[in-house]
Amino acid sequence: MLRPVHRALQRYKLTAAETSVAVYVARGDVDEVIAIRRRVKPRTVKAQVGSVLRKSDAADRAEFLAQVLDHVLRQIDAEPRAGSVCRRCARTLLMNEFESTSPDTHDPRV
Repeated sequence: MLRPVHRALQRYKLTAAETSVAVYVARGDVDEVIAIRRRVKPRTVKAQVGSVLRKSDAADRAEFLAQVLDHVLRQIDAEPRAGSVCRRCARTLLMNEFESTSPDTHDPRV
């Protein structure tokens, strides 16, 4: 089962590298930090961020994050759960996922 964030990103048909960058972008990291963490040049990250924004039809990083969060929250609302989670708790869980996910080493089946 995919994590909600990775399910949200699937709809954009991103490459593995773009997905990795997209998670960093969603976490709020800047290009220079992403480049260091991914061990690539900042201009590579800039190009990949551009591809992510283009594929998601987002004008900027803030709009991209809003799209991802909206999609994840809709997933949470749509999924019946044994112990239903309120939206505020869901947001907290989601933010914890962003903080704990290492984009380059995640297992998308988790």
